[in-house]
Amino acid sequence: MTVDLYAEARRSFPEMADFCIQSIEHIAKQVHDAADGGMESVFARVRETLTSYEALIAEVLAVEPSFSQTACRRGCGYCCHQWVLSSTLELLFVYEALHGSPAELLHLQHRARQGCVGPYQACILLDAGECSAYPLRPLACRGYVSDELRLCLRLHCLRQPLGRVNGQLLRTLLADSLSQGLELGASRLGLQPGGIDFRAGLRALLLEPRLRERWWSGEAVFKRVGALGGSE
Repeated sequence: MTVDLYAEARRSFPEMADFCIQSIEHIAKQVHDAADGGMESVFARVRETLTSYEALIAEVLAVEPSFSQTACRRGCGYCCHQWVLSSTLELLFVYEALHGSPAELLHLQHRARQGCVGPYQACILLDAGECSAYPLRPLACRGYVSDELRLCLRLHCLRQPLGRVNGQLLRTLLADSLSQGLELGASRLGLQPGGIDFRAGLRALLLEPRLRERWWSGEAVFKRVGALGGSE
């Protein structure tokens, strides 16, 4: 969680900000403890983390319904053309889940061979304006909510980042802290933790499935996203 994001959250939602900080360590411990059960056990913790996010947001909306009033609509997909900073655990979790549908996996592998992923190019999961793996999407995607659809469109056409459109601080704060918990847990296991573009990472896995085992063995196999959006 960035210092600026936490400071802003402390002013607006002090109790939730403290909860998010505590959640980082809690999730990291869960991931670390799950490792004895192997990769599948760790991925089960990722699923639980994603479920927890949705449950927490539901609780917030029950108290403050105005948070449900967003400009986001099915089919817009502007944010699906942006860098999506993700933990490696979320990336591998989605990749594993895609194996439940062999036909979809083959379709995505075919799409992955069509070209590279760069700034402002669509996520490989974007199909007809909608995410084909929406229930599995990373926390960064879950935490991004726009208050102004027209500005999203304008920035998309200008090929500029959409980050400043995000007016739902609470969602961003919670998603960011839970993702950091997953990264910290992976780091304590000696695994490459995160700081990667989900879109590029998923394409790499689809083209080279052995990256999965190399990552589990402790090798840093995914390119990190630099401060200016480039790959390191």
